[in-house]
Amino acid sequence: TVAGESIRTGSVEEVVFYDSVPLDFGPSRVETGQIIGPDGQLEDRVFAVCFDSRKVFSFDPVHLRVESVIHTGRGPHDIAFDTGVDGDGEPFSLLFVGHFTDSYIGVVDLDMRRPLTFGQMFASVGAPTPPKESK
Repeated sequence: TVAGESIRTGSVEEVVFYDSVPLDFGPSRVETGQIIGPDGQLEDRVFAVCFDSRKVFSFDPVHLRVESVIHTGRGPHDIAFDTGVDGDGEPFSLLFVGHFTDSYIGVVDLDMRRPLTFGQMFASVGAPTPPKESK
C-alpha cells in the first residue's frame, strides 16, 4: 500500500496505512491490546503474531517502535487478552497465545512493573503436545 492511502473495508470505517514496520517472517495476525506501563497505567499496544518465526511483536503506537519481542512455542496462531483491575484495585494484563502446532496456550505477563517477567511466557494451559506423525 502507498503511505496515507485508504482502503475501503465494506463497513463504515476506513483503514489508513501511514507506515510499515519490519517483522520476522511469517506474520499472520495483528491485534490491539493493553499493557501496564511502569507507572501502573494501561497503555495501548499493537501485537503482531509471526507463526513461522515463533514470535509475537509488541509495537508501541505512540513512540512508533517495537517495544518487545515475545518468544513463543511452535506455531503461535491466535492471541487473546485479559486486562483489568483485581479486587485490591491493582491493574493486571495477560496475553494468551494459542499454539497451533503443539496444541496448548501460553500465558505472557504484560506488566512493565515486573521487568523480570514482562513479555515472558511464564505459564501454560495444557502441556505442549507435538503433532502425531502423518502416514
